[in-house]
Amino acid sequence: MKKANKHKFRWAAVMAKRFLAIILVLVMCAMLLPAAALAAQRDSMTETFPEDTPPDATSKVISGVEPQSAAPEALSDEPPEAPVGFALLAEGVSIASAGHTHTMFIKTDGSLWGWGHNYDGQLGDDTTTISRIPIRIGTDNDWLSVSTGFTHTMAIKTDGSLWGWGRNSEGQLGDGTTIDRPTPVRIGTDNDWKSVISGENRTVATKTDGSLWGLGNGYSGLGVSPLGTDNDWKNVSLSLTRTAAVKSDGSLREWSKHSAAWSLNGTANDWECVTLIGRDLSSYVLIKTDGSLWHGAVSPFSRIGTDDDWENVVGASSSGGISNIGETPNGMATKADGSLWVWYQNSQDRHLTFTQISGDNDWANISARDGNRAAVKTDGSLYVSFGWYWGGSMPWGS
Repeated sequence: MKKANKHKFRWAAVMAKRFLAIILVLVMCAMLLPAAALAAQRDSMTETFPEDTPPDATSKVISGVEPQSAAPEALSDEPPEAPVGFALLAEGVSIASAGHTHTMFIKTDGSLWGWGHNYDGQLGDDTTTISRIPIRIGTDNDWLSVSTGFTHTMAIKTDGSLWGWGRNSEGQLGDGTTIDRPTPVRIGTDNDWKSVISGENRTVATKTDGSLWGLGNGYSGLGVSPLGTDNDWKNVSLSLTRTAAVKSDGSLREWSKHSAAWSLNGTANDWECVTLIGRDLSSYVLIKTDGSLWHGAVSPFSRIGTDDDWENVVGASSSGGISNIGETPNGMATKADGSLWVWYQNSQDRHLTFTQISGDNDWANISARDGNRAAVKTDGSLYVSFGWYWGGSMPWGS
């Protein structure tokens, strides 16, 4: 009898150990599964494009050299070494603007959002605290467009009013002062503003009648001043000391900070849009009305590749950011088919290279400055770059 009881106790001890082992395994699984699910969710939010071939597309690189020649350049064989990736940040977005160290976007409901550095109040949330995640700015739902500069932001509402906030040391907000503004302030009382472009320490804006206006000491002093009497301006770009613009007649004009007057750059009258590269001694990236792409400092410009379906080009127009090939892209471009491209400018020979980075053909709105890039698709999804950045431009503290 004692022997039988001893056997039963031994059997019970063995079964208890097995039961505890099973419980331990189940507990470990319960701990690991949420972490795995979180990692999978994070991975699903990020699209990365390898160095050799983008997904669902044939890798294509277009190169151009700056020597002043109108002859088209050939396609290069290999893309830059550094891959470019974008992370999905938000949905329901209508437009986004990438600044030097902060980014702003407007949702389809008209609300205003931003993240990044905020030491001059450029986010507009009434603080100077950096935000590593997007935060809503105010409660208004009538924002139409936004433009981020070096450390200030300008925007237009649906009623055509002009607003500004952030750094104002050079009067770039146009409110007639040099006082920094941590929240949006209305600029003047006019309700016919059409577009606004923020630079490093200046701002330009166009009205619905086609007139062009300058804000800040880079033009006619504090406040808002007309830049000439013409009312046929189509496209404008800023660097530190220069303003470049294309008129409705297709001519390219330039306004130097020191000349305070418009000058004609070349005799061509078939330009569609222009982007200034560099901080002071600027050069241009331009698109003609026939869709061809060009580059240079003075006319005649050099054609890049032979494609004739370019639609928009943006870049680092405030503080230069020129990189060696294989490092940081300087800007982005889109084609008529909705494809997305990044471009690099070599710091040695000013050689430009355009590389398609995604097989998708639904890119609608792009913005780039100093390595900070944002792109919006036609479905309202906002993607931001996670390449080189000045701390805080990339959300989540990446």
